[in-house]
Amino acid sequence: MLAKKNYRWDIQGLRALAVLAVVIFHISPYRLPGGYLGVDIFFVISGYLIIGFICRDVFATKFSLLDFYVKRIKRLFPALFVTIVATIFGAYFLLLPEETIVFAKSVISTLLYVSNMFFYAQSDYFAADLKLAPLLHTWSLSVEEQFYILFPILLMAIIRFKPAALQLTLGLIAVLSFALSEYLVRTDLSMAFFISPTRFWQFIVGGLLALNLHKMVLSKPISNILGFGGLAVIAICLLMYDEATLFPGINAIVPTVATLCVLWAGSTNGLFYGLMSLPLNRFFGNISYSLYLWHWPVIVFYKLAVNNEYSIM
Repeated sequence: MLAKKNYRWDIQGLRALAVLAVVIFHISPYRLPGGYLGVDIFFVISGYLIIGFICRDVFATKFSLLDFYVKRIKRLFPALFVTIVATIFGAYFLLLPEETIVFAKSVISTLLYVSNMFFYAQSDYFAADLKLAPLLHTWSLSVEEQFYILFPILLMAIIRFKPAALQLTLGLIAVLSFALSEYLVRTDLSMAFFISPTRFWQFIVGGLLALNLHKMVLSKPISNILGFGGLAVIAICLLMYDEATLFPGINAIVPTVATLCVLWAGSTNGLFYGLMSLPLNRFFGNISYSLYLWHWPVIVFYKLAVNNEYSIM
């Protein structure tokens, strides 16, 4: 069903774009008002890689759930743990006593990978009272971890009992996830933004692309058109979306589809693949996880130390 491909270096370029968009948004949201969409790009990438990998290995009867979880822990937890320890050190010197109490709760929720629910209970993502929360950005890591915990079990169960219905089942889950997202974005915007069920459809569409990529081979000219077109749409979204945009919901479709186009285009080794795989792009892609973890507490503590203001103009 799935063939193991050579390493997709172009995806590192897409990761670089995603993390730099988030960093710029957090430093100066007025310069890139839709930079928060970088998180959604990461969700689609994760779905593409993880669902594709799990399904390939399960069909080949060589998938180990324990090994999968151990690899995720080894890859993600050390950098997260170092970030939390360093953030605790900074919080000790810079946060007020009442702020420290909330911060301590955020540390616990982050270590348990439920910080998305913790911050949802606190306030809206864009609200002023959360803009100095040093671990606010870990909400997206919690969403990813919840995906990592649930979906391997789900995929194994589907492939074992009804393998022919794999893609149909995933498609139905994606539709329900999107419908929930669109409903909540109009009834409880903060919940729609933070909880993982409203984001699962983005992981799934990435996974469905991985499952069907072997049937969707592109010529080099079409690959270039699709890839650069996808990047152009992402760039427009980064500039046109802002904190007032109802999101995720229906407004998440455009950047999600554009990300799929970039991933699809990169499957052909042409000009687009080469540009996305440039050493500079690969460098930022390789450090994207660490850069994402570190940038936000550094910004928060810098502003607290300098003038206790958040906005960087």
